[in-house]
Amino acid sequence: MSFAAREDEPSADASLDPLRDSVRTSSLAIALVDLRTRRFIELSPRAAALLQWQPVELAGADVLSISEQPDATRRALELIADGVLDSYQAKRTLRSGDGAAVDYGISVRVVARSGDRGEALIIVTPVGELSVT
Repeated sequence: MSFAAREDEPSADASLDPLRDSVRTSSLAIALVDLRTRRFIELSPRAAALLQWQPVELAGADVLSISEQPDATRRALELIADGVLDSYQAKRTLRSGDGAAVDYGISVRVVARSGDRGEALIIVTPVGELSVT
């Protein structure tokens, strides 16, 4: 489910190729996101199916565009982008491709950071599949 990268976007950075390949071939519902712009860089086939979006529809889209709680999501991503947090977990309602609002557990983890740039993996899990520890 590869996104076409423009040359002027961080996703065009060859150093991200191993991360992109890992996401592209993962059986998990994960997305690679640019922390500075909050834009999707890559989306796994499982994430696309789970969220009911075609990858091309989310290519370069702002993560907030599918969040039903954009303010809370933005604040959390800003804390991660600023280096205050390295990870974050929450229950969020996301808008699926068919317009339905669905609750998911999300886990955000920084996977690369360089200067003011950073990338994070977002793991998406249906609330019914979340394990309680």
